Amino acid sequence: MSPSFETNSTLLVAFFYFERVPDLLGFGPVADRLRLDDGKSTMKPRTSAHYLFRIILTAILGVCVIAVPVGEASAAASSSPLKEIIANGFASVNTIRGYFFCSTAACKKDKSAEGKKATLAMNYLEGEAVALQPSKAPSAQRPILKKFVADVKSLAKVYAVYSSQTTSNEVTRNTGILYYESANVGSDIYLMTSVVAGSKVLFADWGVGAVAVLYTMQIETQVVSAKTSGAATDVATNLDLEQDAAALIKDANGPNQQFNDLLVTFAKTQTTVCKAENDILEKKKSSLTSAKLKTDIASLSSQFTNIVDLEKSLAK
Repeated sequence: MSPSFETNSTLLVAFFYFERVPDLLGFGPVADRLRLDDGKSTMKPRTSAHYLFRIILTAILGVCVIAVPVGEASAAASSSPLKEIIANGFASVNTIRGYFFCSTAACKKDKSAEGKKATLAMNYLEGEAVALQPSKAPSAQRPILKKFVADVKSLAKVYAVYSSQTTSNEVTRNTGILYYESANVGSDIYLMTSVVAGSKVLFADWGVGAVAVLYTMQIETQVVSAKTSGAATDVATNLDLEQDAAALIKDANGPNQQFNDLLVTFAKTQTTVCKAENDILEKKKSSLTSAKLKTDIASLSSQFTNIVDLEKSLAK
């Protein structure tokens, strides 16, 4: 059964509420990588850093098409057992993203047919992930192959339950995971292509997955910060943020170690804050004092700003 996004389209709009900002940072081929058609949203950025991050995100996620430079794909495909994924993986990810994150009349014209295509694409990625056998690959390829397998499994798990979810909390959580894990799989394929071809990993091209996780976390943080959603939703959202933080740590495999370290630090602080907040919401003894929790929340803001600043520099 193909998942349906029709009843959840309003929520999905939140995941592409950035304005169209054409190539603000001059990212070259990344501008053709992932453009999400805009919906309209009343959500407002809380800080100037958040607004800047949205601009960077728009440039990095570019168009709703993930593509690797043709020269790299050809070189890798002709010399590697990964040629199936390198040659066809991007198209599969695009099909899945095009189905779920669609706001145009063209892609909505025949949702049933598009859903069937997305299911075939998901099945293809699952099959290739099983066939990869990272433990038998050359040592230089093993880390990214293992990550690809893990990201595909996470994406497939959410894909399988998407049509049967029953609560708004489930919709929020699974939409976020679909959003960033599909981007992660695209980043993985890019890294696989680069490793096999022996080409330089470009920060802007690598950053699709990590930035998608960060953006999802910012949307979810706004839910908790609003203090209007109720304790049960806040607890669920904090649990989602913990899951996102784990994904962000997994994504800290980019070409700049300082940036990787910032991602890990931010993810760990976020996890600590979420656990403490949920202790309070569930009327348990908090794992942090009030003063320490306040300090950590303030640290999250500064850590995020540091990520945005470094990202802006590296993505030039």
